[in-house]
Amino acid sequence: MNLPRPIRRLAKQMLQRCLATFGYTIARLTSEAPVNTATGATLPIPPPHRPAHFFDATEDPPILTQAKDNYRTSSLEPRHVLPPLGRRWSGLTERLAQHIPKFETVTAAIRAAQRMDFGFESRRPAAYVKSLADYFEERLRMEYPAFAASLAEFSDTPLADPDTTIEHRGRLVSFPFYTQLRFVLTNLAHLHDLDLICEIGGGTGGPARLWLANPIRPPRTYVIIDVPESLFFSEVFLAKHFGASAVYYHTAADRLSQRSLERYRAVLVPVSRLDSLADIRFDLIINTLSMQEMSEEWVDLYMRWLDRQACRFFYSLNYFAQPLDRMVEGGNTWSPRLSRNWTARLLQFNSQRSGRNFAEIIAEKTDAPWSGDGSWQRLSDRFLTGQTYLELIDYVRATGQERLVLELLRRTLKEFPYVPQELWSLGRFLSTEAECPIYEAHRAEIDAINRQLAEIRNRGAEGAF
Repeated sequence: MNLPRPIRRLAKQMLQRCLATFGYTIARLTSEAPVNTATGATLPIPPPHRPAHFFDATEDPPILTQAKDNYRTSSLEPRHVLPPLGRRWSGLTERLAQHIPKFETVTAAIRAAQRMDFGFESRRPAAYVKSLADYFEERLRMEYPAFAASLAEFSDTPLADPDTTIEHRGRLVSFPFYTQLRFVLTNLAHLHDLDLICEIGGGTGGPARLWLANPIRPPRTYVIIDVPESLFFSEVFLAKHFGASAVYYHTAADRLSQRSLERYRAVLVPVSRLDSLADIRFDLIINTLSMQEMSEEWVDLYMRWLDRQACRFFYSLNYFAQPLDRMVEGGNTWSPRLSRNWTARLLQFNSQRSGRNFAEIIAEKTDAPWSGDGSWQRLSDRFLTGQTYLELIDYVRATGQERLVLELLRRTLKEFPYVPQELWSLGRFLSTEAECPIYEAHRAEIDAINRQLAEIRNRGAEGAF
């Protein structure tokens, strides 16, 4: 049946919209294979998800040379003013420092960084990804229906280890891809006008690439704060994707300006240069899956920096409510532990559906500390689920009421099936807070709770990476 052109066009548009809802697109196939101009031989068509130019090593030497020079310069910065890196990162940075000078291609560097022993990404075998890809896609479509039509436009990097990726609906996907994609979509769903984003601990630069290439609302500039050993991998990875001229590594002693950032897609800042960002106002600061591994001293350092740095929102997804005697990879008992200058706009317990508990948080910096909204009684009337525990913890953080801290300690020790790690910080808060009337009135009880917590923690395992 030969339909009129307007009808055919309308039918095609309707079909495209229906397919987009389920993550599919219509693409024109070509039968023209590339030809070797020297021999006339037909060449295989490279897969669209692994473009040949990504594996053209001719552009790698200048990228690697610049990244190694920046690494050497920043690694010579004095670190004595910073806290010790701790058990995990002190050993890891030493290993990375031995490997960095030896890399000869960008692909070799990124593939090495994606290995589990390098500690940046938790990549799973392709067979595992294949068994769960449909589930991950459906979850994202159900959780973010407004973005369902855009999901097919997101993909993993062509530089990803092929043993950890699969082709799904015409693009590369992997386990960390789905994890990082959810971070992006959560923030896009809740926040607007995210032009300038900063990430604490950017790893290989994977989250930065996904943010900058996102088809929904990409930021203008993405800043990464990290140790020099990590920034090396972020630099080569992002330079390969966006071009070396789009990536700036800040090694100078002067402060960065808002205007200077606008010239680049990605800006890399060694943690020793943290104060060079003092004149910048960020729309969003992010930390995912790394603050949980930091020492208490590093968590305190970043919490103080968040308070003094101009910023609208902070997003975190990190371990939460881990058993105090089984913190395993945990390096601290509570992170992030924001000051009262931040008001939670999103609190989700275990949104990752993981075997470990996580807290997903979006907090907004406010002019005055939150004094509470009377919801304590409503929360107290609930059963003590993980979600309720998260909301109660945030309530006592935001209000700073010592009486409620003691109530939460009592209730959690009585009703929870195990002792969650945050109780350690709450107990120490009451016993070390200057002129705390609650401690003076309940000294014996609080001291007994702290002794109980110490016994539980001492017989457990933590910081095992």
